Amino acid sequence: MNENLYELQREKEALKDVAADESAPEAVRAAAKTSASEISSQNEGLIAREGGLTAAKERFKADKAAAEHRVETDFGIDRTAVEGPLGNFAPAFREISETSDKLENLRDFEMQRMFEVKSDPYAKRAHQSLLDTARKERLGLESKLVKLSQENPVAARSRELVADAEGLRREGHIAPTASVKETLDKIGRNMQIGKPMFLHGPTGTGKTSLARYAAEHFTGQSAEMVYCNPQTRESSVWGKTGIRPAAGEAGRTGAIETVDIFGPLAKAMIEGKAVVFDEFSALPREQMVFIKGIFNARPGDEVNIVGNGKVKIVQGFQMIFTANLKSEKNPERQELPPEIAREFEQNNIKIGYQPKDEAYDIMLARLMKPDGSVDASWHDLYETMPKLCEAMEEIQTAYAGTTRAETARLVGASNIGGKVQSLKKFVMTQGTVEAMLQSWEVERQSSEHHVSFAEFIDQRLKIGLTFDEYPVEDRTLAAKILASKGFLRTLAPADLGLPADTFNFEAARKLRGDTTALKELSESSAREVNVPLKELAELDPFNVRKTSAEAAVAAELERLRLNKKGGRKGGKGGKGVEGAPAQEGETSFDEAKEIMGKNFFGPEEIKSAFELEFAGEIPPIPFPKERLEQLKDSCQLILWSDVLITQDNTVVEITGSSLYEYLGKKKEDGTPLLADIDWYKNEAFFTTEYPKLGWKLVSKDLIPNSMRKNYLDQTKVLADYAEALYPDADAIPADIKSAIAQARVFEADSGFRRKVESSDASVWKDAAKELADLPLNQMFRETFIEWFYRTALTEHATGDKLLPSTYSWTKSRSSGGALVGAGRFGGDGGGVSGWGPRGSGSGVGCAFSAEKL
Repeated sequence: MNENLYELQREKEALKDVAADESAPEAVRAAAKTSASEISSQNEGLIAREGGLTAAKERFKADKAAAEHRVETDFGIDRTAVEGPLGNFAPAFREISETSDKLENLRDFEMQRMFEVKSDPYAKRAHQSLLDTARKERLGLESKLVKLSQENPVAARSRELVADAEGLRREGHIAPTASVKETLDKIGRNMQIGKPMFLHGPTGTGKTSLARYAAEHFTGQSAEMVYCNPQTRESSVWGKTGIRPAAGEAGRTGAIETVDIFGPLAKAMIEGKAVVFDEFSALPREQMVFIKGIFNARPGDEVNIVGNGKVKIVQGFQMIFTANLKSEKNPERQELPPEIAREFEQNNIKIGYQPKDEAYDIMLARLMKPDGSVDASWHDLYETMPKLCEAMEEIQTAYAGTTRAETARLVGASNIGGKVQSLKKFVMTQGTVEAMLQSWEVERQSSEHHVSFAEFIDQRLKIGLTFDEYPVEDRTLAAKILASKGFLRTLAPADLGLPADTFNFEAARKLRGDTTALKELSESSAREVNVPLKELAELDPFNVRKTSAEAAVAAELERLRLNKKGGRKGGKGGKGVEGAPAQEGETSFDEAKEIMGKNFFGPEEIKSAFELEFAGEIPPIPFPKERLEQLKDSCQLILWSDVLITQDNTVVEITGSSLYEYLGKKKEDGTPLLADIDWYKNEAFFTTEYPKLGWKLVSKDLIPNSMRKNYLDQTKVLADYAEALYPDADAIPADIKSAIAQARVFEADSGFRRKVESSDASVWKDAAKELADLPLNQMFRETFIEWFYRTALTEHATGDKLLPSTYSWTKSRSSGGALVGAGRFGGDGGGVSGWGPRGSGSGVGCAFSAEKL
């Protein structure tokens, strides 16, 4: 069997290093030298054996890839091994992973292009074009990922856990949880601005790790680091001059030369990279101020470095500062001088602790094996680990100075005056958990391993709770919080050096003192099994999965609606308030339903007809009762929505094409929904036009006298119909009155009429657009999707077929400029045509559609 060439080369290099190490024992150096020589001998004649230099290089390249994969699967996650145990979920997991990876790469590409636009203004147009293309692609991938995740929640959850594990094992050690992604996004946006950025927050939140990771992630270069302390001086930041032997002629000795030794800040400016000032508030105030001069410098500016002359700032330079602010917790820190604080006023990001559900995910990720499984007991997965995350969150909250009142009451941490005790120095962080779990892995591999995970955690907690650096008040409160969550049951107060009454409160007493229960705890925790990724993905100790799924749907709805120019959020009301009293000019849900009878189509009718749920709050019904009474026989009252939700929480966008696909292209009776769609299947009115969220009154039939008329004359009939709805002219709302008047001006304009009646496409297309855009037609004609939606809804809900032999001329237009007509909803499927505005026909009229009257 052939040895791996790459591994042999690395072994040889390591052996040569030892052989050259004069501090190593002579026998060790000799053995290393011998082993290195043996590898060299083994590789003699390699090129000839492999069939030439090119073949040898290819072999080395392949061996390197194999070696790196082995290391990755030994210490990381092997996605191939992960997929096997997922069974039927594997294809969805693979697709979600691939889509997620593409999306992350695309987001990185967008960020890089944004930096390029900023750094290369001469090529701005090219970069902007690429950026626009990338954004469109990203939106498509985001929509696809949401849909895949909603359809395959177990696979999506599996991918999240694997991504967390991979993040922890990569350089940077950042698990890409939701809160981390949000913070990184904020950092990235700030980096585009280019101003100095300040990351602050309590100890242990990962400020420095996030700063370093973001710098490399967004720029592709590792950050320069300035580790601040009271002894930091200008030379440690900017640099200094030094001397070294000169590179002179052969034989020349004794010559020296002066060289510039650049500090981290100067190197970052010269090389165009980020510099991170870690623990900036540890600097004396006078040392902070000397950095102030660089805050407003820009790429291309020249900066004088004391002793080193002038350097030009290269594009990509970025200053990131991290610190704990001066406070009761950090009295030794320096307050930021006002002139420094002003610089950070709009460019600071507070980094907080991760919520308990994310802490739990990270705990699983730290324990995860290369195949995605975890060796643990069900007791620890359901009890020990979640409770540890709860305790950690409570302790972090107490450390922030805001111990929850309920927690304080439970553990007796408030005085007679009601003042709540907080923690001054003691805190548990992700670093605490990481140390515990690393020690647990060592413990499990030990030949003397005999304790359960629950017992082991108590022993590790003891180490922190007996650290005399922390005040006894802190250790006592932390011990009480932990005891209230079921920890420290194997320890007495004396073991922790705490007062004898530390655990003398009801919540702790209930959990302590029962030796039988303690034995059962130990036995339950010790029953370890191998839990595959699929079962890990189904764990939900904090009951957030359902809430998260609902939130994801809501977020997708919000995104879709914000991306639509006419879309808006739902108004007041809601599924639980159909009977709420109506405001002036409105009708309550219940009253409207009673008045309209079978012509009422609300959430229940939508669900019954389409098996789709209305999403969001139900908007108010913007018609007075007298108007509904007036039109209850001739019109339908319909709730329109741009998106609806399936029973498995998949978002369905309501466009002609998506509704056509969703309904299976057939009506209830099995006949086609639409006749031949070939001519318009790619038209925008079919693929991207959507109804506006809200209620509308729509005539079931064409309005009287609207047939056998061109589009302009139909508009006049529409104006007359709208006007006739009101008892007198003074009752007509001002916007409707204005729209009617404008339509009549167009109807009376002989020049415009000639454009309407022209057979010249270059003339009538402009007239068609002007007509479609008239406020009256925008107010009272329906769009294609509105016709299709109400026609399909009516047929599915009641079996009635609207416009079985006539067409409604809509305000939608084709790409060729024609005004779209739709109807003839008979056995051959609905017909769709497009005509110039001069057309007229015996079966072509217009329906009346109003969102307010």
